[in-house]
Amino acid sequence: MNLTSWIYLTLKIFQQNIGILPFGKLLYVCASALLVIALCISVLVLFPNIFVNGYLKSKIELALQKAYPQHEVQIAAVRISILDNVLEIDSVKLTPKDTLFALEVAQISISEIDWLQIIWSGDVHTSSLGNTAATAQNILLTSGRYKFLCKGLRVSIPDSSCEIHVVSVMPTTDDEGFFELKKTRSTRFIISASQFKSAGVDFIGALDGKQYVARSMLVDSLHIDVYMNKDKDYDKHAAKPRMPNQIFALVPGRLQIDSIDFSNAQFDYAERAFKGARSAAVFIDEINMNIVGVTNVPTPATAMVIHALGRIQKSGLLKTRITIPTASVGLAMHISGSLSAMPLSKFNTFLEVAEHIRISTGQLQHATMNISVSKGRSTGRVKAVYTDLYITSLDEKTNKDSGLMNSIKMFLSNLFVFNGSNTRDSDGKIEPGLVNYVHKPNDEFMEIVWFSVRSGIGDIVGF
Repeated sequence: MNLTSWIYLTLKIFQQNIGILPFGKLLYVCASALLVIALCISVLVLFPNIFVNGYLKSKIELALQKAYPQHEVQIAAVRISILDNVLEIDSVKLTPKDTLFALEVAQISISEIDWLQIIWSGDVHTSSLGNTAATAQNILLTSGRYKFLCKGLRVSIPDSSCEIHVVSVMPTTDDEGFFELKKTRSTRFIISASQFKSAGVDFIGALDGKQYVARSMLVDSLHIDVYMNKDKDYDKHAAKPRMPNQIFALVPGRLQIDSIDFSNAQFDYAERAFKGARSAAVFIDEINMNIVGVTNVPTPATAMVIHALGRIQKSGLLKTRITIPTASVGLAMHISGSLSAMPLSKFNTFLEVAEHIRISTGQLQHATMNISVSKGRSTGRVKAVYTDLYITSLDEKTNKDSGLMNSIKMFLSNLFVFNGSNTRDSDGKIEPGLVNYVHKPNDEFMEIVWFSVRSGIGDIVGF
């Protein structure tokens, strides 16, 4: 029996037993109703812009305005394809009425939404988004002195995956404009990456605000550029920079990322003594790094562990391991690592400007570090085997070799103060450099690591 026979039999039974309408009239009414429904569906599918798109646009604008009352909301257009189950939104803008953040998104596309559940419940619930995927193009978020840019974003809830392409965080002005905004010392950051991928993401838990969990993350070509203006004093009343464990504690709900991998990363650090001066710079590139144990659920037995491998000044191979206990209140960590052979003159890009000295000769054979950080102080040891170290004094204004008297003074320093060589003794032991660095109130995380190591090196060499 085919479908037509089933419909005919059902209508016949209905007419015989209920007797509401004659069979012919009942068939006519049902056919008319089906025709009207089919016509309405056809209009909605073929011409959604007439009825649906304008309605959705106003509803989305109203929802955004309610969520962000201090912003003006603008949406250029909304398009829905019922057959493909795709919703597209063009040019979304949230313009602040005061100093709050501003947001611009060129286009948003959302697919596989459970519209029947949304219509039935009258609201959007996370249960209706289980099969949803979304993309966004050309995102610009501005807040305070920084802006966030992203060329492309893709999220797939059923695949538990997220991809971000060409992302960067940078100041809204150039370096001079950035430093002029504050009367005290500042540290400028520029962060960029070509690609970010994550897997095993619990999007439903994140949308519900309960937990932020991911199995793995991969960041390609991360570049962190740090620049400090030392021509101004620290802000004595400013809040201390937050350390990684303190930042994680701010996340509402549970945070858990099992593993984060960085490939081909680069870290640049520079500082200047005064406006317009040449910057003292040091950099590490070709960095491959792995971080495990990122969480805001502290237990005595857990810790975040960072393994990093990179080239310092495009020369020595630097291996580092940093362990940060999750249960620590302030910053507590252990730093260990090694540096392979390299010419010590490679550090002149920093020393000539920051210390007004130049390494004329010197060869590092090998170096190791073992440092503990706790309660605002770094202690430990740095061991370095090097030979033929000779240092030249520079004029503070010209950064050129000093006059005769300073040259004599530097010669005596090389002879009696600086350790020109540090090699193993007859028992195979190396004279270590003691690390004793008291953290400054405005020290960032990477500055604490760098200045701690620098303290031990200074103790070995004698400056």
